[in-house]
Amino acid sequence: MKKIILFVSAIALTMSISACSSNDDDGGTGGKVTATVDGVAKTFDVVVVNAETITEQGETYKELTVVATSSTSATEGFTFYLDQEDTGSDVIYDFRYLKNNVGFFDSGSMTSSITTNTANGRLKGTFSGTLNGLENNVVVTNGTLDIRY
Repeated sequence: MKKIILFVSAIALTMSISACSSNDDDGGTGGKVTATVDGVAKTFDVVVVNAETITEQGETYKELTVVATSSTSATEGFTFYLDQEDTGSDVIYDFRYLKNNVGFFDSGSMTSSITTNTANGRLKGTFSGTLNGLENNVVVTNGTLDIRY
């Protein structure tokens, strides 16, 4: 239940932040996350990326938190995490999906391939798999992300 409340809070925070920021198509911030969820194509065009510097066991890195919602529906979206500048297979961790205030979480079946992940704020890749809810699951296919932050 705490994860669901945290996830809903993250979506609400995303909407409040994005309402105050510009989202021009001039190479600045923005982008989108697209996916087919249970057979329905979805586009999440409100994307917020938070970079947090973390130091553990003498190693410092930046963890990216990506929250993607739709400009037409704040009750649906993805949240996921990855380390800045990590590329390759399965570098995204802790996938979450929210639909109508119901949370779905990764239990290890999500896969990802990140092709671009730069320190100057460019993120591209693909993802797919099954996310589990308390009562049912959602199948995610054809997931893509193309983000500037």
